[in-house]
Amino acid sequence: MKPLSLRAYAKHRGVALQAVQKAVKSGRITLVKGAKGKKGIDPASADRQWDETTDPGMQRSQKSEATGTFQQARAMREAYRAKEAKLAYEERIGKLVSAERIKTEAFECARMVRDSILNIPNRIAHELAGETDPGKVHALLTVELNKALEELANAGKRRADS
Repeated sequence: MKPLSLRAYAKHRGVALQAVQKAVKSGRITLVKGAKGKKGIDPASADRQWDETTDPGMQRSQKSEATGTFQQARAMREAYRAKEAKLAYEERIGKLVSAERIKTEAFECARMVRDSILNIPNRIAHELAGETDPGKVHALLTVELNKALEELANAGKRRADS
């Protein structure tokens, strides 16, 4: 195989040019003469030498993992920032509301329904007391229930509009 330049070997190895220069200078990998007398690196031989003479704790792959971790963390941070910005925007335009607000409004709505239904007997008890015809009792109850439900619906529309 044709010898590689130091720069080409660094690319082949996935390390910085300075790391290859340092390895050559310290004698961890050796240079060979090419066909034209120019010195270069035999990749197969240099790979063996590199693996045998390089401290595993100093391997480039570990540094690239740390760099990758940092880049992944940075990408995740940016993704979260984008999501937060989207949520803030949707809240500003009224597409989103707080869960606490929904809970409060649901409680108030349930209380209105309860009060409206519980007030029906107070409104029609005197009319029902004198009625013996089940059909008229049914009609009175139906009218009052419909009235109560209509009032609740109107109150809900007013709340939605405000």
